[in-house]
Amino acid sequence: MKRRRSDDNTDHPFNDLELDQLLNKRMLSTIDNELLESLKEILNRLDSRQDIIAFASQFITAVTKPRCDDPLVLTLETKQENTISFFGNPTERIRGQTFRIKNWSHFTNEEYLVLKSSRGDLLSVLGIESQKKGIEPLEITSDTPERQMRRRYNTILRSVAVIIGFKEKSAIRSAPINWISAYALLSKYHTTESFLLSNEIKPPMKSDALSYVKENDTLEIVVPPLKENFDIAAEILFKTAVECYNSEPPEAGTRRRATFASSSE
Repeated sequence: MKRRRSDDNTDHPFNDLELDQLLNKRMLSTIDNELLESLKEILNRLDSRQDIIAFASQFITAVTKPRCDDPLVLTLETKQENTISFFGNPTERIRGQTFRIKNWSHFTNEEYLVLKSSRGDLLSVLGIESQKKGIEPLEITSDTPERQMRRRYNTILRSVAVIIGFKEKSAIRSAPINWISAYALLSKYHTTESFLLSNEIKPPMKSDALSYVKENDTLEIVVPPLKENFDIAAEILFKTAVECYNSEPPEAGTRRRATFASSSE
């Protein structure tokens, strides 16, 4: 697919119009293979976390804006500079009201991928270590407020983390807190079970992952920085159907899905 480029000089390896041009006159519910490859081409040109997350956020906003009252955005934040209170006494804001988040994970990472609404309501968080200079993998932790679960928000954040790991030539390491978290990684990505070069890399287990995680204690999962994992993560990012967030009081309201692609998940 040929894409027009902006004549403006910019420090960013992509411009704001490039994504708009790709999506122009296309049904957001149909991310076909040609469009997917064009999106991956842009993504593959990006080197910094800031640019990767900016492009992912631009896409997420573009596909949720027509469907949701309040579109979604993705930001990169730190312990020192963050817009969401998720340390110590974590809270979430929904339409101006503050709610305490129960059973929230203890985050110790240096940076955070924060998915939220454009008005600032917290949807999901994934902690990730700063870029490594050696071969040590990047440890990730994640959590989603209970009222926003089962909307595939964490699936999106993990895909962005895998893309970052590939671009930084670092594996992603996760210590799953339950079988659901283990299944989410083992079913989709090429993985090993610990950070040892001699460990066998297993292909995505797909449907077999469910029985595997229920029969085995999975203490650590490593997603190596393979091109295959980059391609899988990019397809997940661009083709996962994400639901509009729950902006109603707990246990109220109906879900609306921003279905910009088909997804079997």
